[in-house]
Amino acid sequence: MSVQIVDAARIRALVGFEDLIEPVSRAFQDFSAGLAQCAMVTMFPADDPTLGDVYIKTGSIRGHSHYLVKVSPWFAVNRDLARPQGGFLALFDSATGHTVAILNDERYLSDIRTAAAGALAARVLAPESVRVAGILGTGVQAYCQARALFFGSQVRKTSDLGSQSGKNSSPEAATSAKPSKRRDRHCRKR
Repeated sequence: MSVQIVDAARIRALVGFEDLIEPVSRAFQDFSAGLAQCAMVTMFPADDPTLGDVYIKTGSIRGHSHYLVKVSPWFAVNRDLARPQGGFLALFDSATGHTVAILNDERYLSDIRTAAAGALAARVLAPESVRVAGILGTGVQAYCQARALFFGSQVRKTSDLGSQSGKNSSPEAATSAKPSKRRDRHCRKR
């Protein structure tokens, strides 16, 4: 039995945050119904614990054909050199426990899943009259959240509050602007 290894470029080409809004909604519902199991282990392998950590996160939903184990390291050296952090997701067969695939996503799936959850929260919790959203921060996640909000909710304008405070975006600006390669690599609509 061979294990498929899927690299980040392939994942980015196949999956966008718009693909995750409804699956994230179903996952929240399954979690609320008590069908999900999840656990996390943390370790600090760097000489100085503030310079690197690794989170191992597991998740399964009863009745699903597959489950995931995510290995998510964060090391300051990668941040300082503007390199992607390491890590991967391992996909397993729920019936046999066999490894099906290794997804080397460079945190892309985490970024767009979080953005999809934000868009879902806005869709479910924000009054229908809301058209402007404030976003605290200017990093990858702030960028992803703005793009997902325009796709998955009634929001039509954002005000980004962070180190470049006061910037405003519209759906056209968020989808046509030339983002940094780092931002675009992490949160691109298909």
